[in-house]
Amino acid sequence: MNKLLINFFSAKSGGGKVILDNFMEHFDADDVEIHFIFPSEYDFKFEKHLEVKVPKWMNKPYGLFWFYFFFVPNYCRKNGISKVLNFGDVIFPRLKSQTYFFDWAYLVLDDSNIWSSMDFKSRFIRMLKAALIKAFKSNNKTVIVQSEAISSSYKKILGFEGEIVVAPTPVSINNIDGMSHGIDKNSLVYISNYAPHKNFEIIPRVASILKQNKVDCSIVLTIDENSIHWRNLSCELSGLGVLDMVKTLGPLSQEDVFSVLKSSRALFFPSKLESYGIPLIEAMILGKPVLTSDTPFIKSVCGDAVLYFDPKCPEDIATKITDFIDGVDYCRMRQSEVSKVLENIPSWDQYTRLLIKSSI
Repeated sequence: MNKLLINFFSAKSGGGKVILDNFMEHFDADDVEIHFIFPSEYDFKFEKHLEVKVPKWMNKPYGLFWFYFFFVPNYCRKNGISKVLNFGDVIFPRLKSQTYFFDWAYLVLDDSNIWSSMDFKSRFIRMLKAALIKAFKSNNKTVIVQSEAISSSYKKILGFEGEIVVAPTPVSINNIDGMSHGIDKNSLVYISNYAPHKNFEIIPRVASILKQNKVDCSIVLTIDENSIHWRNLSCELSGLGVLDMVKTLGPLSQEDVFSVLKSSRALFFPSKLESYGIPLIEAMILGKPVLTSDTPFIKSVCGDAVLYFDPKCPEDIATKITDFIDGVDYCRMRQSEVSKVLENIPSWDQYTRLLIKSSI
């Protein structure tokens, strides 16, 4: 019987956690002995497969070094495992023939403004991660990506000559509670945690233009209301006199994300860079219009199904929002394009089979 190690050690939140939860619910691999590595505190019981117990201290920065360089390679050697499906942050330096799930768009980022906006620690960590991925790229037999744009960029920047499999991440919509969560009919919702590339800094200027033009809408965020990022943003909003137009709900459960999207007028998604963008697909499934950034990465996922704006130009963003609110509903006219996007997304059963097949 084939043996496969699947590393979900870093899948603690966001898209990684979504993939982990659904993978465990849908995977079927009776002919493969799978050894799973989960994040700390993740609880899943097996009858046929094995969980690798990782010491808690390996969650620390110095522990991660030991985890990637020694702990996992030694475990594979002792248990006769030669195949690895790696959802981790970096490539295992001492394991060959890995299948690596790549969803880290910073590696293909060419926007110097985003890099320069990071503090030293954030920039150093990201640069180190990029260097490690580049240094050990030859350890990958196969790379899994979520869009054609990321596939092309990965090949170009890393000179990768192995197999690249494009596998859009499935999205399941369920357990919508029907609550509005304080979202009114003209709320534009931005579903995202804070990160430098998410472009939150442009929102105060967009809100100011919308208020000057008396546009009847509000912008709703989901960043932590106790974070330094929201405090800084709210100070700027207050200084421009538009704090009444922008609020944050704080981080949401997956069920609440669906309810908030369903109650909103549209998804507003001004991110400068995405490897995929699960909220874009969630909004389409829920029949909600999407206003988002005109970038190659997002276009590769959304095609002609959404309304685009220049993410660096607050005037253009405000103009597109104004046209949309005033009834120039480009998104509704693109329903056939939405159907084309959704038709290309696999089910979770298909997705898990593809990933396991690509790894053994």
